[in-house]
Amino acid sequence: MRIRIRSDAPLSEETRNALSDLAYGSAWFDLDGGFRAGSDPERRQAVELVVTGRLPDGVVASPLAAPIWHLGPEPIPEGTYLLLRDDRGGLHDHRSCTQHVGTRHVFGALFRDESGTVWAARKSEADREIAADWPLEQVSAHTHPTVEAGFGRILDSLPAMGEFQLTNEIPARVAWIPWWSGFGSNPKEGVSSPAEDAVLRDLLDQARAFHETGTVHPDPAPTPGPKVMVLDTTAQEQELLVTLHDWRPDEEVGAEEPCRLDLRITLRADQLLIATADGRELMIELEGDQLKAHGYNDVSDAPATLRVRTGAPIEADASDHLSEIYAPEEGPAP
Repeated sequence: MRIRIRSDAPLSEETRNALSDLAYGSAWFDLDGGFRAGSDPERRQAVELVVTGRLPDGVVASPLAAPIWHLGPEPIPEGTYLLLRDDRGGLHDHRSCTQHVGTRHVFGALFRDESGTVWAARKSEADREIAADWPLEQVSAHTHPTVEAGFGRILDSLPAMGEFQLTNEIPARVAWIPWWSGFGSNPKEGVSSPAEDAVLRDLLDQARAFHETGTVHPDPAPTPGPKVMVLDTTAQEQELLVTLHDWRPDEEVGAEEPCRLDLRITLRADQLLIATADGRELMIELEGDQLKAHGYNDVSDAPATLRVRTGAPIEADASDHLSEIYAPEEGPAP
């Protein structure tokens, strides 16, 4: 999961991405952004990592004792606080944050049986080889977007051998892959490995036994996000005035940042319009099989348009005036 970075000092995109990867790789939060703070078992949702040289009132944290140099062009200096903000506005020292759903490293092979079920077979502790009689562990066939962005569709590369970081769930999910390579023969690549093929056949026999005994766990696809519902076109236009207040403590809000934002939300058939008092507008509309988002400001009537279509790449038509809407120093959204 890539988390949003909020920093007092300007940070390059390279450093922001590396810092986000460091936070995830160091297990400050899990694959879905869930974390625990200290001894509190309650699940919290990580929304951003705050990089600051001043500790907000009421927050208990320790600064970095040494700079972090290896993340990008600029170091994270000594004395900096790294604070994880949850979805309720709370700030937590990164040292006290741990994954809500833990992970472990498994050395071995991932393979898929005839039914599409994915399994992990660990290496034998004795000879460090893939053991045909080693107990199998079921792994979810659904790849998390974070993992897919880094490694592609895992199912397309199975069977594979390597080091896999798996979640402590049933079935487990692949959370990261430190390294991996092919397993068994691959005629397309000109690879022949009769010994590994024999092990794989035995592993598939073992997987079939799980199906025969009914001990395969359900592996439903992840719940999709909100669906776009077409409104009754006979309904009248509806309008709503909303005021948003910055939920951060006053000492965290910069002098140039707005503390409140007044929005006029207009709801129409197949369209949602969000407008600010200074002339900026965001229009979201459903057009056929695609969702379109148009960004306007008070400088240009030409919108920046984002098109999202099911099963197709996201298309964007942006222009320079967007810099007035999105501040580049805010970094990528989670």
